[in-house]
This record gives sequence, structure tokens and C-alpha cells, in this order.
Amino acid sequence: MVGDTFKDLGAKVALGEQQIDTSLIKEFQTVVEDEWKEMSCSILWDHQQFLHIKLQVGSQSGLATFVYAGCSPSPRKDLWESLLAISSSCNSFWMVGGDFNCTSVPSKKLGGAPPDLNKMNYFNDQSNLACLYDLGFSGPQFTWRRGQTWERLDRIFVNSMWFSEFIHTSVQHLSMTGLDHRPLLMNISASKVKHKPMGDINLNVVEAEKTVAKLEAELESNPKVEKDLLIANENLMNAICMQEDFFAQKAAKTRFCEGDRNSNYFHACIKFRRKCNTIHKIKENDGKWLHSEELIAASAVNYYQTLFKQPSDFRPPIQ
Repeated sequence: MVGDTFKDLGAKVALGEQQIDTSLIKEFQTVVEDEWKEMSCSILWDHQQFLHIKLQVGSQSGLATFVYAGCSPSPRKDLWESLLAISSSCNSFWMVGGDFNCTSVPSKKLGGAPPDLNKMNYFNDQSNLACLYDLGFSGPQFTWRRGQTWERLDRIFVNSMWFSEFIHTSVQHLSMTGLDHRPLLMNISASKVKHKPMGDINLNVVEAEKTVAKLEAELESNPKVEKDLLIANENLMNAICMQEDFFAQKAAKTRFCEGDRNSNYFHACIKFRRKCNTIHKIKENDGKWLHSEELIAASAVNYYQTLFKQPSDFRPPIQ
């Protein structure tokens, strides 16, 4: 089931049906307001376990993959080999969602036989290799039921480039009335704030590298610059260390896991952490939920203004 409601630079996509109706995708085209004038979809890969499409939203283009994974090891291997091939050639934002027929942790299964740890480890390893991030969810934690067995088999992943365009993305588990799978509602909004690129830290590394290269070229004809070259090399190493420390701290990582100077990895972690720290809604004292950024900000300011204006309680000094 694919919803086609788009407004306020946002989109809502519901997943959950076991069979994918390609006619819905082929005929899917809608007119929206503001910056997104027209959206269209074209099928790139009609696989046995997924439907891979290209999304064209105004001047923006991205990818979406709707999955219904097989139950046995062989189809699952074929599925992830195909998804890894897409990931390796992907240079735009990408969403992957649907029924993966696997849980990621034992706590996401209730009742029935114990979860297969090898199956879970394979699922987690392959999603990490594909550089996919689970968007999480709100609502009931299980998406599939059979008898007394409950599991979270359905989920939505995105790549790191998704967060550059749609930092305000959330997933809601809907009611499974009449279904054995719970539909997933994906709420998407375009980023309103564009973060400026890093300046001085990266520039210091570039300038230090140029200085070292220049002194190395002069060293053959002028041995006196050897001392300056040693100082320049030391400055370069300090600049590189400062750059790596900055990205490591901002990504909340205490050690390098993906290479000594892999800045793309840290940028992805930063974007994912920013998404996790984003407040999508807030509940006021009267029980009313606020969803817009302006109302959430005004409510937070009003709360602390009221709090700081309250008279402080007198506390006698500790003897």
C-alpha cells in the first residue's frame, strides 16, 4: 500500500502489504504545493523480492526500494547481494522499507521458538555493509503476528544522504486490523535549515599539505629548508589530528572503526545522530500535541520563561 498524500513539503508512505502492486507505482503521479511541483516514479528493477524505483520530485531525484524478503537463507542472500549492488552505485538519497522476515535483536520477538541468532547477525551485518540506517518507529513495537507469536519484521532504512534532504523523517506503526502485518506510515519533510560546510578545520589541513609539498620540492635545491620541512610536517600532522578529533567527537565516537581518515563515515554518523536528536512533536500540559517546529520552539521558550519567573523556595544554609 503506497499513499500519495503530499503537502507542506512532506510525504506519507505506508508499507505493509505482502504483495507489491506494480500498477500503483506505474500510475503514481501527483501534483503538490510549494517547491515540489510534481512527483513521478519509474521502475528500475522488478525483482522477485523487491521493487526498486526512481523518485523524481521537482528537480530532486532519489531511490526507493520496497521489500518482501524470502524466508529461507538462499533468497535472503540473493536479496542482500542485490541491495549491496544498489548501495555501491547509489549517489542520491535512498529509502529501503518493507517486510524483511527477520528481527534485528531478540527483544523484538515475543512467544514462539527462540529467535535465530545467526539469521539476526546476518541481517545486521548486511544492513551495515549497505550503509543503511534504521529510522526507528513510534507506536506498537511488533509488526507481525501469528497466534501468540509477535515479531518486528517490518522496518524502513535510509542511507546517509537521506538525512541531508529529509532530517525530519519519522515512522509510525499503524493498526493491523484485518492484516497479519502492521502497515508503516512514513512521514517525510524537507530540511528547512541548510548547515554550512566545515571551514577552518578542513582548510588548515589543505594549507598544511600545500606547505609540505612546496618545501619538499625546494629541499633538493636548498638543503637549508629541511628544518622548515620538519616543522611543516608536524603542523600537518597536528591539523589532521585536530580534524579527526573534531569529527570523532561530533559523531560521539571515541575510536576510529572505519579507517583513520574516513570523513564520510563520520559525516554519516553526524547526520544520523542529528536525526535521532530531532524533536518531531511535544506534548503540552493540557495534553495537546504540537508538531510544527515553530509551535514546539514557542512552547519550549514559554515553559522556561514561566519556570524562571517563579519565586525560588528559601532554603536555610547547611550547618
